[in-house]
Amino acid sequence: MTLMDTSKYRKIIFSIYFAVLFFTTMLFTTEIYPRGIGSQNEYSFWNLNYIRGYIGLESNYYYLNTTLRTGFNEVQKSSQFNGSFSLDTKSSIVHPNFLELELNALFRPGTRNDNFIVAPDQAAVTTAEKVGFRTYLFKQRPLNASFYFNYDHSFVRRDFATNIENFRKNVGAFVYFRSYFANFNFNYNYDDWLQDELDLKRFYASKIHNFKTDITQSFGKNYYNKLTLSYGDFFRKYSFNDLIIANKVFDANLNTKFMLEMFVPVRYYSLILYNKQVGYDNRNKFDVNQSLFTQLPYNFKFNASYNYNYLKVNLFTSDLNKVNFGLNNQLYNSLNTFINFEFTKYKQHLYDEKTNRFEVGFNYTKNIPFGNFELSYSYSQYKRSTESNTNVNVVYSESHKLTDGEIELLNNPNVFRNTIIVTDEKNIIVFQEGFDYEIIDHSEFLEIRRLPGGQIPNNGIVLVDYSFMIDNSYKFTSPNHHFSIGLNLFSNFIQFSYSGVEVNYNNVENVRYIILKWVSQRILSLTLNYAGLKTGMEFNSFKSNIVPYESVRYFGQYDYLLEETTLFSLIVNYKTLYLTQQFQRQNFADVVGRIMFYLSRQSKLLVEGSYRFQEGIGIDLNLLKFKTEYQLSFRATQIAIGVELYDRTYIQETRQYMNGYISLQRNF
Repeated sequence: MTLMDTSKYRKIIFSIYFAVLFFTTMLFTTEIYPRGIGSQNEYSFWNLNYIRGYIGLESNYYYLNTTLRTGFNEVQKSSQFNGSFSLDTKSSIVHPNFLELELNALFRPGTRNDNFIVAPDQAAVTTAEKVGFRTYLFKQRPLNASFYFNYDHSFVRRDFATNIENFRKNVGAFVYFRSYFANFNFNYNYDDWLQDELDLKRFYASKIHNFKTDITQSFGKNYYNKLTLSYGDFFRKYSFNDLIIANKVFDANLNTKFMLEMFVPVRYYSLILYNKQVGYDNRNKFDVNQSLFTQLPYNFKFNASYNYNYLKVNLFTSDLNKVNFGLNNQLYNSLNTFINFEFTKYKQHLYDEKTNRFEVGFNYTKNIPFGNFELSYSYSQYKRSTESNTNVNVVYSESHKLTDGEIELLNNPNVFRNTIIVTDEKNIIVFQEGFDYEIIDHSEFLEIRRLPGGQIPNNGIVLVDYSFMIDNSYKFTSPNHHFSIGLNLFSNFIQFSYSGVEVNYNNVENVRYIILKWVSQRILSLTLNYAGLKTGMEFNSFKSNIVPYESVRYFGQYDYLLEETTLFSLIVNYKTLYLTQQFQRQNFADVVGRIMFYLSRQSKLLVEGSYRFQEGIGIDLNLLKFKTEYQLSFRATQIAIGVELYDRTYIQETRQYMNGYISLQRNF
């Protein structure tokens, strides 16, 4: 596929228009046949349950002044006049239990003199065309089926940097059969997705064919069994680096749950998974998870689990065996004590590792005069021994959560940067360095950080593959201490908490100091709540031999309703993060205010504004936003008049934006 081939995705819309036109024509020209409205049991050729939607008009005027870091300046002015039509219907032929049809559609035709497609920095999706259609055959019968298709053409503004145009179509069907012995579900789904990133001049295209079968069996509430078989054909294309990923994937998993009533109740869970992938990256994976829980006398609870994992990726193979035992006791409502043991044996083709972990601790909660008191403590000891025939090790699917304002390091030092591959949580989308994320050096460790405007959302989970240099064979023991103290007074008017973590090492053999990440962390938090006002602060001191830092966060929120005529809301956050080893400081500030005036039952006035500030290497941002809107409702008609403004400077690039609009909508 080349960049020129992307035009074929747009042609699908014409076939969708004809399908909608045909269905709508049928809907409104069947008066010659007997028809009921709203009846669920009446027999007729065409039974219309409901039809609803709206017709609207909207006019916009846009102004955008852009100044780049090079000094280049550009002024863009755009006008736009749109109509909008939304339709949502549900009908049946002969009887609802014979054939049921659902249609929803949204179209926004119009004329525009548009120099930029999407209003900057708007999180909401702007839909150009959207059509969805679904049929149900014998919906209430033991054997039933459904067919559906969806088409969506929309625009999205991602973070503060990227305009996106989406074209997506989805077609599928399922057949469901219920019986006394088992339930069967057969699914087919085809998904075709094109995502154009207009500012970055790159696109992401994806086509997926997926066949799936579920077989479910249960006998009462004490036994449940489910077998799932799935086959998928995945094709993905990235324009920026001409990367093409094509895989055929087979999945099978068996999920079993049952409960036994013996001397004590026993709950047992089993999950067995198999995955085989052929194509761009060949994978074989086999995973077994077994868990057992039981309630013992004197409020004791016992749990045990076993996990086996086999993975083969190209020439890489690994085996993991993990066993866990746990026992806890609840004394009255105040004290819970626990003890856990975990044994792990991990083997690669050139690498063996054994780990043992022991943990003991308690959680204590006590009601005191004017409030309650919470105290917890745990001690754990972690032992690890490694034997290796090589200095290079490989890691697959290491999970990381990327959050703005927080440091996220890869788990191992001395990573070969050119081996890093970052994907989404499902291992489907391959992210690109410099667009979706960046890698930052911290001595022998690497930090991974999301980039605003990329495909990784804030607080998103990513999986990372990489190779790294490691010592051949080594041993160590790591004792860890965790504690927390909490105090709530006067119905949560005062909330105080203090927690700490201590991670150290001893019995060290043949291991370099840099691999061992000792930590001494203290977190102090104080919150006050009174009459709609919530304010407080949090101090975090993270001392470590690897990327130590200190952070302070202040926050406040106030909500107030004045005699059901005025709603006021204000949220304030300020955080400073100081990297004590690199002598770098990052500052983050957010202020959001909102006032809603209810002028009458039919009209209201909205005024809202926000300010966001970020300061640090690669994250500098100043953003001021303001919006006001007047809304009037009269019977089934809504009128809105508004103005929105913003002034943004992001890494020396300035944008000043204004949008004035008026809209009219009539519901039916």
